[in-house]
Amino acid sequence: MIAAVLLTSLLGAAGVGTGPAVLVELFTSEGCSSCPPADAVLARLAAPEATGATRVVALGEHVDYWDGPSWKDPFSSPAFTQRQDAYARQRPGYDAGRSAVSPPSKVPL
Repeated sequence: MIAAVLLTSLLGAAGVGTGPAVLVELFTSEGCSSCPPADAVLARLAAPEATGATRVVALGEHVDYWDGPSWKDPFSSPAFTQRQDAYARQRPGYDAGRSAVSPPSKVPL
């Protein structure tokens, strides 16, 4: 959250966009074969020409549950995994024993 606020402030100071800012969080991993298309969509959303006056703060948050003993996503963090799980727990009908989260995923608002 602090990073998003800081990034929003920096984008505003740089004059990128003139309208409201929208935060887009993508939970992803370099070890996920389904993630590159979602990463590409995030990059397109972040492009100023895609959103006009609206500033998009695009965050690619790499989860760590795809990491293994012989390979680690260099961008992964347990904090991103915990954040994704916290969002999942807020969903109606979430069952910790049965509801799984996996990348790529978005947070519906």
